[in-house]
Amino acid sequence: VRERLEEIASFLSEFRRENRIGTRNLVIGIPREQVIFRVIEYPTAVRENLRSTLEYDIDQYIPLSADEICFDHQIIQEDRENNRLRVLLAFVKKTDLEPYLAFCRRWPGGVFGLCVPSAALANAHAFLSGNKALPLDGYVDQILMKAENTPLDGSWFPASRLNKSGMASPELVPAFGLALAALWDAPVRINLLPQEARKKPSRVGVYALIGLFALFILAGAAWGGGHLFRQKSRVEALDREIRHLSSEVAAITEMEGRIKVLDRKIEALTGQKGQADSPVSYTHLRAHETVLDLV
Repeated sequence: VRERLEEIASFLSEFRRENRIGTRNLVIGIPREQVIFRVIEYPTAVRENLRSTLEYDIDQYIPLSADEICFDHQIIQEDRENNRLRVLLAFVKKTDLEPYLAFCRRWPGGVFGLCVPSAALANAHAFLSGNKALPLDGYVDQILMKAENTPLDGSWFPASRLNKSGMASPELVPAFGLALAALWDAPVRINLLPQEARKKPSRVGVYALIGLFALFILAGAAWGGGHLFRQKSRVEALDREIRHLSSEVAAITEMEGRIKVLDRKIEALTGQKGQADSPVSYTHLRAHETVLDLV
């Protein structure tokens, strides 16, 4: 197995180099004879702590302890009327899985999962038939529980579905189904790769979202600061205009006062005009001269 995995690693590395692609989600199919499936039932009350319950009860279903195996599970049916869960349990011995785990640790970027080709066939069937729920409605028993009676090359798939998918050969169906585990919300989601060994989700999208949010905040702050600056500039301009107009108003008010004084003087002179031909005393003439001097 280790030698074959070395050949596979060399092939995949060359494939990546020739096609100039980066690290993608890699799903490895392990021999199904190394995996044992069980369908068990539990009350719905254990749904929230199902994995812990399985770890505690695992020795009831297999002659091995939880420390000796890697396992995964999936709820395939829920009977709410009878409060029962039908659970698909898959497990493999750690000693059988170790060569694949060593390969996963060496692969750049990590591995998405270790799956079973029969589960991949179920997913491929669901995808190609357009019936996502089909594998969990009796199809699990046919493909996973009775795997020895089902060819793994996809030769039993209708030719029309294979032609529609673009696959040149039925032998590609298992690889197609394995890829669906990483690219699609596949119905059968059994993944025997331990959680600590799985490929970590890419944080690029999260970092990009944080960066965009920070830019949005900065842009909002810049817009708000610019808006306040423009408002302040407008207020200062209005204040300057008000001060300028106030000075002009004060000058006009002063001029109006002077005009009123002159009007009174003109009225006084007009009143004296009628007396110009009558004899006037020296005192009256001096008064008139004084008024004229003021004008």
